[in-house]
Amino acid sequence: MLALGVFVACDYQRWIALEPLPLLTPLLIEVDPVLTLAVALEKAREALAAGRAVRLRLAPGFYREEIVFEKPGDAELIIEASEPGTAIVCGSDPWGGWERDPAREGVWRSRWSHRWGWFKNPWPVYMPMPHPGFRWELVFMDKQALHQVTQPDELRPGAYCVDEDAGWLYLHPADAAAAPSAERVEVSMRPAQGKHLLHFKHSRQVTVRGLVFRHARHPLESGALMFDRSSHILVEDCRFEWNNSSGLEFEHATDVVVRRTRCDHNGTIGMGAHGIDRVTLEDVQACGNNWRGSRWGTTTWFTSGIKFLDVNDLVARRVRTDQNHAIGFWLDNEIARSSVEELVCCDNLEEGVHFEAADGPIALRRSVVCRNGKTGVAGRDCDGVVIEDCLVANNGGAQIEVKGELPREDPKEGELFVGRGKTRDQHRRYPRDWVIRGCTVGSLYPNPHFMISAQIKGINQTPEKEDALYERFIRTLVSERNTFFAPGAAGAFQGRRQARLDLAGWRALTLQDARSRWDEAALRAEFEKRGQPTTAPAGVAQDKETNA
Repeated sequence: MLALGVFVACDYQRWIALEPLPLLTPLLIEVDPVLTLAVALEKAREALAAGRAVRLRLAPGFYREEIVFEKPGDAELIIEASEPGTAIVCGSDPWGGWERDPAREGVWRSRWSHRWGWFKNPWPVYMPMPHPGFRWELVFMDKQALHQVTQPDELRPGAYCVDEDAGWLYLHPADAAAAPSAERVEVSMRPAQGKHLLHFKHSRQVTVRGLVFRHARHPLESGALMFDRSSHILVEDCRFEWNNSSGLEFEHATDVVVRRTRCDHNGTIGMGAHGIDRVTLEDVQACGNNWRGSRWGTTTWFTSGIKFLDVNDLVARRVRTDQNHAIGFWLDNEIARSSVEELVCCDNLEEGVHFEAADGPIALRRSVVCRNGKTGVAGRDCDGVVIEDCLVANNGGAQIEVKGELPREDPKEGELFVGRGKTRDQHRRYPRDWVIRGCTVGSLYPNPHFMISAQIKGINQTPEKEDALYERFIRTLVSERNTFFAPGAAGAFQGRRQARLDLAGWRALTLQDARSRWDEAALRAEFEKRGQPTTAPAGVAQDKETNA
C-alpha cells in the first residue's frame, strides 16, 4: 500500500499523513521484453478502472519503447523490476551496417535515412541556434557517449556526425583499432512521437521501482520519465542515465517521494520539476549532468544537477550533487517552506547551491558545499534563508553570496516576471531575514571574491536607495557562532558599496558574529571531519565517464 508522509518545512514542523486509498488484492502481471510494458499497462487498465491495484513486475532485459499512460482511478499501480537495475527502459537500438569512409582516415559510416533536423529552441534570446545541443541524435560506442559535430570534416576520435543530405551517419572511434558494429554501437531512436520514454498524465497513486531509464533522445525541458499533473507518486531505487536532456521530471505534481535514486550523466538536468508541492527527496544522487549542454557552452540558465522551479513544501535529505557541468542544486522562483539537510554539493562547474526568487523559509542544514567553480551558496531575491551547521569553503567565487534585484524585467518577455498568479507588486521582494549560524566558511587558497557578499540593487534605483536596501538586509541578518578563515584577514567581508571589511569591521557594521572566530586550524579540521579534501576548486573533467 502506498501511504506517503510528507514533512512540511516551515516555521513550525509537523507531519501530514495522507489517507490511504482503497486497495483490493493486487493483480500481478509478469512482464518481459516480449510482453512489452505498453501491452502490460493496457492489460492493467481495466483492473485499475475497477479499483483493483496492479503490480507489473518486469523481467531483466531492454524495453525499447515509448509510452504515454493516463492511469484511471485511485487504485495503486506499481511498476517494478524483478531485480533492481536489470529492467532497462531504453531509447537506443543497436546499430550496424558499418563500412570505412573512403574519404577520411579512421572514420566509419553507416546509412542514415532519418531527417530529424534541429528541435525547437525554447529560449532563442539566451541560446542562439544552430548548435549541436539542439540535435536529436545520440550515439554511443562501447557504452561511451560520443561527441557530436555538425560537419564530417570536424570529426575527430570519439566523435560522430549526421549528414542528412548525403544519407550517412559518420563515426570516428576513440580507439583506432576498434571497428564499430551492432554489438558495440547504439543510436538513440526514441521517443519518436512524444518527448518521454514513459509519460504519466493525470495519474494518481503510482510507484516506479528499480528501473533504469537510458538513452532517451528527447528535447530540452523533458524527462525520460515524466509525471504530468499527477499526485501520490513514489520513485525509488531507479537510475536515469545518459539521456539527451533530463533524467526525471515532474510537471505540476503533488505528494511526491523520490528515494534511493540516481540521476547521473544526463544531457542537461539530472532531475527537474516545475510547479510541485509536498515533495520529499531522500538518498538521491544527481552527478555528472549537463555533459551535453556544456559541450556547446551552456552551463547555466536551465542546466543543473537538480533544478526545481516553483516548489512548495520540499524536504531533501542526504542528496548528493557533485561534478555537474552546471549548477549543483537549484531552487528557482516561488520557493516556500523548503528544507535541505545533509546535502553534499561539491566540484560543480558553476555555483554549488542556488536559491532564487524565494518567499522562504528555506533551510540548508548540516551540508557540505565545497570546491565549486563559482559561488558556494547563492541567494538571489530570497527571504528567510537559514544556513546552519554547514561547511561552505574552497569555492571559486564568494562562499556565500546574497543578491537582490527586484523588480526586474525579463528581457525575453519584456514584462515583470510573475509566478503562482501573483501580481507584480506581490512578487517584489528583497533579501532579508537571513540566518548564518554555526557554519564553517572560508578558503584555504587566495580568492579575490568576498567570503560573504551582499549586493542589493534595483532597476533605475539611486545609490542611496540601494544603500537603504542593503541596510535592511544587514539589520535583519542573524549571523552567529561561525568559523571563518581566508588567507589575509583584511577584505573578506563585503560592506556598503563594495567596501572590503575584516571580521572586526563586519562585526561593527552588522552587530553580528560577536562569538564567531577566525581560525585556519578549525577550517582544516572541519574538512577532515566531513571527509572532504582540502583541494582548490577545479573545472569538471568532461567526457571521461562511461555508461558502465
